[in-house]
Amino acid sequence: MKTRKQTQAMPYTMVFLRILDIIKLFHWNTKNYSKHKATCSLHESLSKLVDSYVEQRFGEQGRVVVHETVRYDTLTDDAFLKELAQFKNYLIHMQNPSTDLSNKRDEMLGEVNQFLYLWTLQ
Repeated sequence: MKTRKQTQAMPYTMVFLRILDIIKLFHWNTKNYSKHKATCSLHESLSKLVDSYVEQRFGEQGRVVVHETVRYDTLTDDAFLKELAQFKNYLIHMQNPSTDLSNKRDEMLGEVNQFLYLWTLQ
């Protein structure tokens, strides 16, 4: 049996970590109750999906080593929505090595789309 070697961090791990952190930081800083609840729900569902996606991909391609740091600023509503739009675009164009990973990606995209709808509710 082949031993899986550790490789340099692939971009997807950092993209996922960054968006989860941004969602949580926005969640803690918003003063709008419905946005607070919606970001809590989005973070919870995406966190589970990201964990499953990364573990499945590690199973297919081996573990990755992350040696990066990320800097965050407090986001306005517009800046937060821009970050989500960039993440959504990343998911849409993401290349996946297998069908099960594509399905996980589609679930993440569905969660983001649902959140964007909930964001519009008063």
